[in-house]
Amino acid sequence: MTLDVAELKSRLHKQSELIMILKSRADSEMENRKLAECKLLSELKRNQDLKEQLVQYQQKASDAEINSRVLRSNLDSLSFELLCQTSAKKLGHHLTDACIQAEPVKTFQDKSISTQRNDEECLDVYRDKFRRLSEKSNELSGLINQAKSFYLKNQKTLQISLEGLIGLITKKDNIHLRTSKDYHDHCVKWENERKTLTSQLEDERILNNDMRMKLNEAYADKSKLEDTLKKLKEQREREMKEFNANVRVKCLEEELMNSKLEMEQMKKDFEAYKIYTKELLDNERRLNKELRQLFN
Repeated sequence: MTLDVAELKSRLHKQSELIMILKSRADSEMENRKLAECKLLSELKRNQDLKEQLVQYQQKASDAEINSRVLRSNLDSLSFELLCQTSAKKLGHHLTDACIQAEPVKTFQDKSISTQRNDEECLDVYRDKFRRLSEKSNELSGLINQAKSFYLKNQKTLQISLEGLIGLITKKDNIHLRTSKDYHDHCVKWENERKTLTSQLEDERILNNDMRMKLNEAYADKSKLEDTLKKLKEQREREMKEFNANVRVKCLEEELMNSKLEMEQMKKDFEAYKIYTKELLDNERRLNKELRQLFN
């Protein structure tokens, strides 16, 4: 049973439409993939910026911790110095009490007032330094806490962004794999259909060539048969003519034979008539002779 060429063309057209649909779907998936890649690059750049900011804040936090340790060391040094001066002042009071008997009362009072003033000035200076150092330490502690808070916040944001990026990458990979698999399956299916249709078309072409050759042979046989029929017709006409001529000759021969028979019969009749007339003449002569003899 031969295949219908129109049906094959229709199937090829449907396959071409399916390929165009798959190509459009693949182009759409590629566009989505490009958008996802652009978004991924944007998120990566944003994460890189966040990482750089985190590094900067970590550096600031490290510097603040170093400054805080330095300030604490300075506070400890000042506290130790203040403690030493206070101890020295107490020791100076004990020495003054021991020397009261040797010095006059007025001289002792002057020295005591001068020493008290110096101690108050030193205490004021150290209190002012301690206050500034405490403010600087509080400021640095605030910066450290701010840096830690920003670090934790950005770390959570970075973690969320990374999870989102991982989800986007996974989704993109799944879409790409699914699209690639669908495209591969459709390509394999189309390739098999194309091979089948090509084989069927090749078989149809071979069959058409065979039919064309057979038709050409049939046309050649038909021409030969027509020539043979023409020759046979001419031969029949000749034979008919010959047959008619033979029939005519036979008829003529029969007519000739009949004519010959009639001639023979006529000859016989004529011979009989001649004999009859001769007899009549003989009888007439005899009668005439007898009559002449009678009249004589």
